[in-house]
Amino acid sequence: MRVAIACLGSRGDVLPHVEIARCLREAGHDVAFGCNPDVASILERLGFAPFVYTSLDIRVFLTSQEGRRSFFEGVTVAQLRTFARLYERYSADVDTGLIELCGGADCVIAGRVLQEKVAIVTAAAGTPIVSIRTFPCSPSAPVANPLLGPGPQRLRYQLSKLTYYSLDLGVDFSTLRSTRSLARRVGYPHRMLRPSTAFRRSDHLIVEAFGTAIVPRNKRDRNNCRRIGFIRPTGQHAPPLPPDLARWIDASDIPLVYLGFGSMPVPELGRLITEFDSICASRGYRAVVAGDWSQTTAIAAQSNRMWLEPEVDHAALFPHCVALVHHGGAGTVATAVASGTPSVVCSHGFDQYFWGRALRHLGVGELIPRPALTAAAIADAIERVRSVRVQSAATRLAERIRDDLNGADEFTTVLDEMIANRNRQPTGAESC
Repeated sequence: MRVAIACLGSRGDVLPHVEIARCLREAGHDVAFGCNPDVASILERLGFAPFVYTSLDIRVFLTSQEGRRSFFEGVTVAQLRTFARLYERYSADVDTGLIELCGGADCVIAGRVLQEKVAIVTAAAGTPIVSIRTFPCSPSAPVANPLLGPGPQRLRYQLSKLTYYSLDLGVDFSTLRSTRSLARRVGYPHRMLRPSTAFRRSDHLIVEAFGTAIVPRNKRDRNNCRRIGFIRPTGQHAPPLPPDLARWIDASDIPLVYLGFGSMPVPELGRLITEFDSICASRGYRAVVAGDWSQTTAIAAQSNRMWLEPEVDHAALFPHCVALVHHGGAGTVATAVASGTPSVVCSHGFDQYFWGRALRHLGVGELIPRPALTAAAIADAIERVRSVRVQSAATRLAERIRDDLNGADEFTTVLDEMIANRNRQPTGAESC
């Protein structure tokens, strides 16, 4: 079977799709993978030939002056508007690439960002679509829409479900012009009233890949929606722990803390590291700092309390730590919970506040929103999560999440079932 995978996003957005691609290739399927240029090297490392269908480099944008101003200095709504403008700016490039990528595919796997475009491109051929969700995106979810920031997270279900409809309307409005242009270009066989209707009328399956240990099941079940576990990257996507780092960890029993923000390029991380080094000295910690997409300083190289790595294998490192300070991306949250180590989530945007709030609610973490991010705030939060109560809760949740960690294998099973039942007609049913 020829499977096309269409991605557009940061490293954390793309990695679950990369793991799926690896599993499908091992199962004998022909996999074509479309992505933005800044994540192409991840695919090349695994032997894939990535199909780069846009010049939008998200890492370059986030580290640019425009990106820092519009993303890191704005509230959640401003962040959404920023990426809506990017989506429109590069839409023509992506459209051309999607048409080529999806041509001749037996199935297309897409993230939430591209599902409407994929539905338009594949409508004439009737190609089945699988949309992967790494955080709640359904009005039936027991929580408010994670993308709308802190305020709505306190709403009860009868009101929280409205947050999904309101965001969908906003997305439809902001992308209507480009999706109508794509519809005319490919000869879309239906009237285009709202972009979201293109996906709803397609032959599709929605896969929610975040298990049930952290997010309870939806209030209503739908046939075209399946919940599976987290699709966690294997160690092949990141270098193993370097021998020097492993020896440094084993050389001392001083408590170890992880500090890293993934693909969130924190502008002030260099200053944060310098201040945190002093705090480590006074409170008796060591720290492994993962620079990832942030600009860092040489302070870690000058200190016997700090170890700086560009990126590390979270699954290998986290069990050695007493606390994990991170941005709260879904994949990092899953690996953190699985390790049994409490988290301090420093949320920067999108679904990160939601995950941090969920961990705090479960008693296994603390939450620091980006405007309150300081080295002192991190240090105080670390002290709180090192309590016996939080440590015990983290151990219990690690046991409960074990059944939520096989998402890649579960996805393969779900996909096989979908293709086996391919004779059904597109339901046109409301998405979950």
